[in-house]
Amino acid sequence: MTPLPDFLQPVAGLPAASEEPQAGLAFYYNGPTGPHWLVYDVARDFLSAPRGFAVVQIQPGDCDLIELNSGWEYDELDYLNDGSMLQRGWFRLAPSPWLVDDDDAQAGEHWLLSLPQQRCEFLAVAVQWQETLYHQPSAGAALQHWLAQHSAG
Repeated sequence: MTPLPDFLQPVAGLPAASEEPQAGLAFYYNGPTGPHWLVYDVARDFLSAPRGFAVVQIQPGDCDLIELNSGWEYDELDYLNDGSMLQRGWFRLAPSPWLVDDDDAQAGEHWLLSLPQQRCEFLAVAVQWQETLYHQPSAGAALQHWLAQHSAG
């Protein structure tokens, strides 16, 4: 694997994404001012451990851009035949190809989550881990569970 290009910076502080082929994500868009919710499969130490799904809160800035399942976008990255990135995990893109003006300073930072068969990119002023949910069959089910628990009451 080639080294990461300068514009792709690994992010620490968020739960590591799963490397398993069935790893997925689910996204809840909560209007232009958010917050939005992203749920994704987290890495497991061993396959007999229950699947875990990290819930991440995304606070958009002045510019609300979200792209799901994009492929083959950046020349400097390594891709598999299906268009998914060879590099996995959380990254920031700096400078961002989405932010070309000084006027874009209030849009936040360009974030990217790369899983084995999916990718999510968005602009945000803040990204914060909330909780890891267990014993859910999928990222979508975990997101529905999270939303139901946090909208009641």
